[in-house]
Amino acid sequence: MQLYARRPGRAAKQVGGDLLVALGAILAVRLGLRVREVVAGLGAPGREVAEAGSGLARAAQTTSGQLAEMPLVGGALRQPFELLADGGRALVEAGNAQQSAAEDLALLLAVLVTTLPLALLLAVWLPPRLRWVREATAAARIVGADGGDALLALRAVTTRPLAELLRVEPDPWGALRRGETSGLAELERSALGLPRRISAGDPLAEP
Repeated sequence: MQLYARRPGRAAKQVGGDLLVALGAILAVRLGLRVREVVAGLGAPGREVAEAGSGLARAAQTTSGQLAEMPLVGGALRQPFELLADGGRALVEAGNAQQSAAEDLALLLAVLVTTLPLALLLAVWLPPRLRWVREATAAARIVGADGGDALLALRAVTTRPLAELLRVEPDPWGALRRGETSGLAELERSALGLPRRISAGDPLAEP
């Protein structure tokens, strides 16, 4: 599988693009975590209410228990403290509910803040990236085979913009019919990031 072009310039652009996508993903995750931290902090008052209610309930329950030991009037005196203990427990439930709501909202917002940018980023970057990998991998298999240049030239004629074709060959279809495929094939190799073909007469050819 060919993940990157074999031409330094094109490969550098691909690596840079992949790094930018990775950086964007990291930033999206960090932003989501930060949002969760901030929103979850809204549950702090609920925690304080729950702690206060818990303390009130314990104190009232303790006092009620002590009054229950008093003969004759203990039962009557403990009733208000029982009600006060119930009120404290109600405060605990309300505080816990506020904390739970804040945590649920924090998680929901964190997921949205993280996944929406990631989904947009992947939707823009991933399909063309995978398409290039698939096409470049397939082209690499035929580039050295008999008729490889002809296939690449045919692909160039059928897929490249006309302006690109005319910069390489004034009569692309005529060149293809005459078998003059080197320029068109090189155009396709360049688009796919494949190394340029060095012929025997090329000054860059190995001795």
